[in-house]
Formats: sequence, C-alpha cells, structure tokens
Amino acid sequence: MTQMQDRKLTFEDDAIMMIDDHHGVYQAQYFAEAILRECVEGVTDEQWNELEKGPEEPYHWDLWNMIESNATITSPDTGTKYYIYHSGPIWLVPEGVDIPEEF
Repeated sequence: MTQMQDRKLTFEDDAIMMIDDHHGVYQAQYFAEAILRECVEGVTDEQWNELEKGPEEPYHWDLWNMIESNATITSPDTGTKYYIYHSGPIWLVPEGVDIPEEF
C-alpha cells in the first residue's frame, strides 16, 4: 500500500493543477499535448487528434466536455486514479474526492 492509500485523500492535499488558466481558450488543446496519454482511459486517438487542433474546430468544446466528463487518469507513480475538473485551471482530482464548495 502506498503512502497516499494509507490516508484519506483530499482536494487540498492531493488534487493536481495540471494546466493553469493563463492558457485561456487553449487549455484543452494544451492538456491534449501535455498529458501522458498512456495514463488516460476513455479517450481515443482520434479524439486526442481532434482536441489538439484547438478551439477553432467546430466540435472542440463538445469533445472537451465529453473528455472532462468521462476520462480517467491513472498516476504511473502511485496508481491513484483521477478525474478532470475544469474551473479556471484544469485539475486532476483523485476519484472519490469532492470539490470543496468554496472552491
């Protein structure tokens, strides 16, 4: 059992800010370029290719919403599974961890 699995995970301690909001409308495109794709479940190669084309593509935001809602990312270091939370920055939040109301 890893150290993270020995304690209750929290947003404050365990969520990862993957992409900060200074990327603006290009955040999802940058996410597609930066993420280790072998760690992501629920996204096809075709979907990654479309997302990399950027926000000028007609279905970019629909595709991003689908990925945000359905993708699971597994840490290659700890095995922790994360979901995507996009509110300002793009966060990776451990499964089972709630977003604080004040966030």
